Amino acid sequence: MNPPDRQPIAPRCDDQTVGAVRATDPLWVQLLEQAGFRLARRSTSYVWYDGRGEVAIAPDEELDADDTLAQIILHEMVHLLVQGEEARTEPDWGLDNLTDSDAYLEEAALVVQLRLLTLWGLEAVLVPTTDFRGYYLAEAASEARADRMQAAEAGWARWLVWPHRAAAERALAATRNAVA
Repeated sequence: MNPPDRQPIAPRCDDQTVGAVRATDPLWVQLLEQAGFRLARRSTSYVWYDGRGEVAIAPDEELDADDTLAQIILHEMVHLLVQGEEARTEPDWGLDNLTDSDAYLEEAALVVQLRLLTLWGLEAVLVPTTDFRGYYLAEAASEARADRMQAAEAGWARWLVWPHRAAAERALAATRNAVA
C-alpha cells in the first residue's frame, strides 16, 4: 500500500544499525533479481511494483532515515508470497492501494513478515516502512482475524517451498550477523 499522502514515520533504528543493514542491501538486491525481478530507483513513488517485473523504490534521499533496501525488498517478496505467483503480473501485486478493501492482505503480509523475522531475531530491525508499521508493531503477533490469517497461512506455506528461500535465508543470516 502506498498512499499518495504518505508521511515519514519516526526512525526506529539507530544510525549504526541502519548502516549495518544497508551493508547487506546487495544481497537483498541479488535475491530480488534471482526471484525474477529488477530494481529501479525512482522518485515516482516510495515503493511500487509494475506487474512486469520491476520493483521501483525511491532513491535513498527520499526514504525515511532508517529505511533500507533490505527491509523494503523483504516486504515486497512477502507480498508475493501472500498474493501468490499469479500476482507477478499485477501492479502492486494486485493490491488496491486506493481503498481499505485489501488492508487484510497487507496485514497478512505483516503477519508473515513478523513470523519470519522473529525466527531470525530481526523483528525489530527490518520493520516495515509503510503506514502499517503501527499495526506490525502492535497487532501482527495477535493474528486474530480469519481473513487475514487465511492469507497469512497461505503465504507461510508458499515460503516453506519457495524456490528462493535459501537465497532469502542467506540474506537474513547476513543481516542478523551485520547487526549483532
